[in-house]
Amino acid sequence: MLRASSDTSGGAVQVHQVSPMQGLLDNCRALSPYLDGQSLLEPKFAKGELWISSCGDELESIQFLYDSIRQAYPDAGRVYWATRTWDLLCWQPLAIAFVAVYQSGVAPSFEHFYQKASSCLITGFQIQTQTLQHDNVESLISRVSINLEALFSDYRKRLNEVTRCSTNFSNQLLADNLLGNLINLQRMSPSTASATLLEQLRFWIEGLKLPNSIWNTIVSSANEPIVRVRRSCCLADRVEGGALCSDCPRLQSNKTLQKKA
Repeated sequence: MLRASSDTSGGAVQVHQVSPMQGLLDNCRALSPYLDGQSLLEPKFAKGELWISSCGDELESIQFLYDSIRQAYPDAGRVYWATRTWDLLCWQPLAIAFVAVYQSGVAPSFEHFYQKASSCLITGFQIQTQTLQHDNVESLISRVSINLEALFSDYRKRLNEVTRCSTNFSNQLLADNLLGNLINLQRMSPSTASATLLEQLRFWIEGLKLPNSIWNTIVSSANEPIVRVRRSCCLADRVEGGALCSDCPRLQSNKTLQKKA
């Protein structure tokens, strides 16, 4: 990747070579300032920071994240605490995967991946320097989704030691988040045909080992912008000031849409 710049004196434009990894990190930050990552040969952790690793048996960081949500919203209930924790664990890896495949044209590995945990929040990540895979979109999706499935399986195992987190529960939330990312992608690139994205969705579902029932949540035809109705509820209405999301399956309007799927 090339990046052009000019000096302040109005001199000639200078062209800088940007590595594929740096390009990926820049694209992540452009999507969201919270998606702020580093690529390092060895991870670096400042004193007092809590990081969630991609593998291992440590529970401290996940326990801290769950407890911070429970303490912040004591009346919301266990299902809300578990739902919010799982969504936070998955949001960065999914977003990175979509940026990598659809913007950077690469497939990163999440084998050595770290997320920074703070009170009720996960933001920031470290990924060890690696050779990024280049291929066609379908092959990239297959590579990155299989890698993500291993990561999420490990997260699920550890979260289940903190609070109940079944495969059905976590996969339903993950399926809804996957479709949410696909819809956001189409909103940012409206010229992308729904039929193309839905064909690529098959590779995401297969790699992530998600149930095929995800297709039943899509209520639009292949020649229309993708519209779906969530199957899972984030339970945001259980916290003070919260309300049901516009695509919440508990809304009567969405129940009607779901019957048409």
